[in-house]
Amino acid sequence: MPRPWRTALIGFGGIANGLARDSRMATFFQVLADHPAYDWSAVVDPSPDARAAATARGEIAHVLEDVADLDAACAPEIAVLATPPGGRLAALDALPHLRAVIVEKPLGDSLAEAEAFAA
Repeated sequence: MPRPWRTALIGFGGIANGLARDSRMATFFQVLADHPAYDWSAVVDPSPDARAAATARGEIAHVLEDVADLDAACAPEIAVLATPPGGRLAALDALPHLRAVIVEKPLGDSLAEAEAFAA
């Protein structure tokens, strides 16, 4: 089997962290943690509480405040964007090694923003 893809979850705030504690929704996070195709290398969130929750999981090597530090920390190849639409393009611009993006909906606050993100 090929090596796992370095994966970063950007956004571990109230929704993502809350889902991680919900037994029905936690399956998503177990995929990142357990699937052999993913190396869940990092979490990025500006909230100290979110970072503390990510650190408490114990298996995430890099828990960061700013996406600008992410490439130097682990050069992720896959980014899971669990953030509001406004900062997503800047996050992508900061990650030159990306091969794939998994993004929650909506893609933008307007059709024009969604189309710009998709482009």
